[in-house]
Amino acid sequence: METCLFEISPIHPLVGLRLAGELDLFTSSKLTLALADVDATDPIHVDLSELTFIDSAGIGAILTFAGSRSAPGRVVLVNPSEPVRRALEIAGLDQHPAVEILVRASMSAHSGPTAIGVEQSATEAA
Repeated sequence: METCLFEISPIHPLVGLRLAGELDLFTSSKLTLALADVDATDPIHVDLSELTFIDSAGIGAILTFAGSRSAPGRVVLVNPSEPVRRALEIAGLDQHPAVEILVRASMSAHSGPTAIGVEQSATEAA
């Protein structure tokens, strides 16, 4: 029987977590426990660049946490892989008021993150 790996590590200096591996029914409780330790008023950055898979249980854990946050305490999902980003969009997280999905601009001089759905102008991309 193959074991799926899922790892959570802190991000410094931001308030945040880095997720790696597969976030699914069997691993979502681990994320729920890690998020329980986060201050509800600070925005939290969750780096998804090393997350290879997410299912409805993983999305549910993120949504439950996002729904428990106070107004300034947004959940910022950073650099999801293409399959993970697609799952987040299908689930509507890109439209959730307490969630922001950021991806790094690719193939441009702009080095900061860009919000999904926000296009760069030709000037910014140059």
